[in-house]
Amino acid sequence: MQAFEKPFELVADAFRLFVGSRDARVLHIRADHRILPTVAGLLAALEDRADNASPLLLSLTPASLPNHWQLRSEELRREYEDLRTTALEAELTLAPLPSDNAVGIEGCARTMLAILERTTEPFTSPIVCLVPGVTDSAAFRDDLRALLTSTALRSLRWIVVESESAEHADEDSFAATVMSVEARVEPGGVADELTVLASMSDAAGASSEPARTHGAGAGPGVVAPLRPHEPVMRTVAGSLEGTGLSAAQLDVGLAAKIRAALFRGIAASLRADIPECVRNFASARDLAIDAGLVTDAVSYEMMMASSAVHAAPEAAVASFERARLRAQSANLNESAGRAELGRAGALFVLGRHDEARSAYRFAASLTSATSPILAIEALRMAGTIDARGGRDGEAASLWHQALEIGRASDAPLVARSSAPLTARSLADLCESHRLYEQAASLRAEAKAMETTQSTQRNEPSPDNGTAPSRTRGET
Repeated sequence: MQAFEKPFELVADAFRLFVGSRDARVLHIRADHRILPTVAGLLAALEDRADNASPLLLSLTPASLPNHWQLRSEELRREYEDLRTTALEAELTLAPLPSDNAVGIEGCARTMLAILERTTEPFTSPIVCLVPGVTDSAAFRDDLRALLTSTALRSLRWIVVESESAEHADEDSFAATVMSVEARVEPGGVADELTVLASMSDAAGASSEPARTHGAGAGPGVVAPLRPHEPVMRTVAGSLEGTGLSAAQLDVGLAAKIRAALFRGIAASLRADIPECVRNFASARDLAIDAGLVTDAVSYEMMMASSAVHAAPEAAVASFERARLRAQSANLNESAGRAELGRAGALFVLGRHDEARSAYRFAASLTSATSPILAIEALRMAGTIDARGGRDGEAASLWHQALEIGRASDAPLVARSSAPLTARSLADLCESHRLYEQAASLRAEAKAMETTQSTQRNEPSPDNGTAPSRTRGET
């Protein structure tokens, strides 16, 4: 049903953009309170995207509980231990957390810092995902601001999933660069499905009363620490009709198998064991194919091909082509363009430059509407091949096309692209033909693009000390 599919598509797209960008520290998701647990389950499933190397630490503790920071700290510790177990299966070692009676926000901050310090390669900095329930608590907002402005936690990234009705849920309250998305369920024609989702919200403990849970230590007045990924996914997996999600996307066992295969592949890559690396990425791809997860299958195929591009470029060419064809069959043009870029690179490694040039141009045509960064790079490389082959006119034409795409795009995006390099290459070409005025103009344009990038990197960030301090007490 379209009314339900749209909010989840928006969340998935926002997550993809968030993990691919270093500009935003916070992904703020405002969702209908009846689908909050479903959104949490979707984020947990999306953690295993091929382009995401950041572990997702998921916390479902309602902010309305009096000791919510202590409970949240326990959740995060369990999440980290689960990550350690999964990493160990792939022959990767993450250090254990020290003992800590983490009470209040200060204790939770210590837990976050300990996890951050121990999350090492091949992982990047963790993403803390908070689903605090339906809350308008100014105290929670102040606490969150304290964590975000902590110097010690500066490299942590955050996803905050809140009810769309939360009065204090505005971007300015985060004291950080925020990417926002609103995941609303449109009214009309979905009453039955909304009733199901409302019951799911109750099961996830979104009310002010602590939900009873199973587990050691769950006694009177005690909320047992959750193992967040599995309970949420079990809760939502039985109620997928009309959401646009498949059972495979929320299959805990499948996600664990894929993650283990990916971790083994990454570990093999670090050991320079390319055959073992390729085998494990191929295993992840096959699991995704069998489950009908086309986007993931394309990503894993590209990971496999990228690993083999220098050791076995012929095989890489074939693998990139399979990924591109699979992506095109599902109308995933940006993924198809990425795959074609990879195929072009493998062809270039083989010395098949004319074929590489055609592949780069094809990649540009696939990505021009969805990813200017990829299209600019594809045209730059195609032009470079022409320039090396003495076809200056063709090179100039392709580089001009790349710059036109850049000029029509947002400045921050262009600053992260290869457009400045393209402008300088075209300037060099102009100088070789004694077109000095055009060359000077192009160099000035390249400098202006890089100035935008430098300005963004040097923007001051909030810094209120090395440890968060509470401005309001937990009530």
